[in-house]
Amino acid sequence: MVPENSTQLKGLTATVVSVTNFAAAKKPTVVFKITNADGKTAVDGSKLAAFAPMFAGPTFSYTTYVRESAVGKSVFDATAGTSTYTFTAALPATATGTWGVSCDIERAFSLVRGDGKPNITGNESPSIPSLTTRSTAARSSRGVRRVTMAQCNQCHVRLALHGGHGWSSKSA
Repeated sequence: MVPENSTQLKGLTATVVSVTNFAAAKKPTVVFKITNADGKTAVDGSKLAAFAPMFAGPTFSYTTYVRESAVGKSVFDATAGTSTYTFTAALPATATGTWGVSCDIERAFSLVRGDGKPNITGNESPSIPSLTTRSTAARSSRGVRRVTMAQCNQCHVRLALHGGHGWSSKSA
């Protein structure tokens, strides 16, 4: 049995709705829309097994990375179906260029087996990360972005392409 293929899972989708205060020396506020795979049933981010918004940049080199836990700390708007989180960390005062916002999201599951053996437990997460970029006051003038695998692995524990999310489980 492959847990990810179970019809007992509801599936998850996540998008970044908006980002405010996303500038040098400011603490960004991010609004996420997290739903079951049906795209209609809203999920409260603060009640998930993992809800960890992050920002990183500048995208030219990704020298700064911040990831915070929003479990029990975000504000859920049931009417809009959104979870809002304000970072406790600010972008560096010297931040320039383009920066990215994303989020680690996991929901615990317990799958009931048909053979009477113990349930299969684990976490499900969206298969594609939500990501948006915003520009700070000044854009980088360095030209083409060159990122090494070592820079990627500062944030990502396991990079996964073609449908995997490749999000980090490291803490900032």
